[in-house]
Amino acid sequence: MLPPELAATLEMRWPTLAPKAATIAADPRATIVPEHATPDSAGRRALDELTELAARATRDGSLTVEGTLGEGGMGVVHLATQRSLGRKVAVKTLRTEHRNRSATLKLLREAWVTGSLEHPNVLPVYDVALDPEGVPHIVLKRIEGEPWSRLMRADESARARLGVADLLDFNLDVLMQTSRALHFAHSRGILHRDVKPDNVMVGAHGEVYLLDWGIAVALCDDGTGRMPVVGPERELAGTPCYMAPEMLGAEFGELGVASDVYLLGAVLHEVLAGRPPHEGPNAMAIVSSVLLSRPKLGPEVPAELAAIVERAMQPDPAARFPSAEAFRLAVQDFLHQRGSLRLAERAHKRLAELVARLDAPREGEGSKEWRAETYNLFGECRFGFREALAASPELATAQEGLRSATGAMIRYELSAGDARAAASLLAELPDAPAELAGAVERALAEHEERQKRFAALEREHDMGTGQRTRWFLSLVLGLLWTVSPIVLSRAFPMEHGSAWATVGIAAAFLVLVLLLGLWARDSMSKTAINRRVGAAAVIGCASYLALAVGAGVAGLEAQTVVTVALVMWSAIAAMVAHGIDRRMVPTALGYLAAFFVAARFPARAFDAMAGAHLLLTVNVAAIWRPPVVSPRLARLVAARSSRPSGDPSDADAA
Repeated sequence: MLPPELAATLEMRWPTLAPKAATIAADPRATIVPEHATPDSAGRRALDELTELAARATRDGSLTVEGTLGEGGMGVVHLATQRSLGRKVAVKTLRTEHRNRSATLKLLREAWVTGSLEHPNVLPVYDVALDPEGVPHIVLKRIEGEPWSRLMRADESARARLGVADLLDFNLDVLMQTSRALHFAHSRGILHRDVKPDNVMVGAHGEVYLLDWGIAVALCDDGTGRMPVVGPERELAGTPCYMAPEMLGAEFGELGVASDVYLLGAVLHEVLAGRPPHEGPNAMAIVSSVLLSRPKLGPEVPAELAAIVERAMQPDPAARFPSAEAFRLAVQDFLHQRGSLRLAERAHKRLAELVARLDAPREGEGSKEWRAETYNLFGECRFGFREALAASPELATAQEGLRSATGAMIRYELSAGDARAAASLLAELPDAPAELAGAVERALAEHEERQKRFAALEREHDMGTGQRTRWFLSLVLGLLWTVSPIVLSRAFPMEHGSAWATVGIAAAFLVLVLLLGLWARDSMSKTAINRRVGAAAVIGCASYLALAVGAGVAGLEAQTVVTVALVMWSAIAAMVAHGIDRRMVPTALGYLAAFFVAARFPARAFDAMAGAHLLLTVNVAAIWRPPVVSPRLARLVAARSSRPSGDPSDADAA
């Protein structure tokens, strides 16, 4: 539907368009030529100047006509030989029924316009003359080729003949050469007004010519009368299915360079859609489409080309490209980017697979294989988009694709709990969304907090910290505990002695443990392991003391204290093996065995105790022995041995 203002204008102006309605509806691809009953004064003056040539010209004085190449509405084109140069030429003249001064002037003006445009993409005019009867003969370059309209959808054989590998590239190249011809004509103040594929000829060697300047007009009068000039009173002229709104007549707008730019956009529309932009069941529908100028292209059309068509075909001439050259450069930019677009298109397919993989996780998600496959897919996306951007840094589709792929992987890593991987990916993402950056920042903070807790926990359970001190103290106490029962039992026989005899020994060992702990408090308090070992030693001695005192109060014998102490120490050793170091199991078993020996042979209780203490000493000496090489030096050596040869840091370390 037309907007109310346009609908009112069309209704008011329709009487001036109605005479052409049948022509528009019958063949909207045909050129409508403005009709002038008689030549204007400037045209008559130009004709009179040529009349002088008629007396001394001969129809075939320098040309030999050999046949007909084609016929139009009022003209015919013959194949001829130009005898002076021995070359084939085309000679355009009027059909017999159209030989009048008005038709003669139209044909001559077309020749004069064309001849004034010496450009590689404009058909050269060799000569213009009137024969003795006043019939014009226009001598043109003969083109061996086909109209672009036949080649635009060429089959494989035609493309092979022209060496066309990609049909879109070919059509865009022809369009750009046509734009060059138009831009040159505009620089000379001439509008073509009838740019369409039928009026573009492609030669056998790929040369491109913009033909049929029959309704071309000059923007300024050069005073010769040879050029038709745009006037305030303009008729409808052009090809309806391509024309711009202002080409419907003077009441619809001013003609200018933008009118030809519109035609270029309309031709590009046909290249992309396979049909011209203005179609309809009747003249009113076609004219309405011209006035609306809303080109419709499918989703398969590259967005960049669709944008070029939309801008070139704006109803308002001021909103179009400022020149045919600007239009050509826009198409050229697309061609330069097309390789990048193909890379980006393939990368987008991989991106779709990646998103589908992440949105609908399959069996095995989280495994190394699944993760590797996911990153391989992401790598293909990233490589494709980066290659596209390397060739075309401003390619929006590649920029957005790279952002989408990287963002998808960041969200994947966040869901997988790998904040560092997410942060690494975020560093590759320029202008990251604040929401995504905030999520990564929070995940990193949580990761750092966990790392701190893990590090603290690791330090608390590091067997290497204070190992030498722990080994030394355990060895000293173990040896004292081993020797003391033997010495005391020999020096002071305690068979059937009171339990009070063991209280002094228990108290002495408790004091000794406390003093040694105070001396080694810095090392023994650094980790939970050391603190537990120290606590176990204190608890063992304190328990032994409490046992001795309790046994003394109960009136028990010393052997009973020793026997019970052995099972108590077995329990303590078992707890150390369970909570601190499993390698203490032999000590726990040794104390348990000594308990049974002491229980069976009370007289050998102190010997059993000495044997258990000796096993404790040997066990501790074996499992907590300090390494010959410090842990820090061992880590440095391991890191150095794993480094590839030739690593620059080798020299730094040296």
